[in-house]
Amino acid sequence: MDKQERLLNLSPWDADALLAVNRQYAMEHLADPNAILVADPTGFAKKGQ
Repeated sequence: MDKQERLLNLSPWDADALLAVNRQYAMEHLADPNAILVADPTGFAKKGQ
């Protein structure tokens, strides 16, 4: 396990608090009454597959 994985796996953090921070950021910076959401499930295909 590398240092970054150890930090993420062993450090205490609150998933609900992180969700709230992300939601607040999105509402402040991305919310618009005329906006639409486009979800593209195709992503980028891996080479050779």
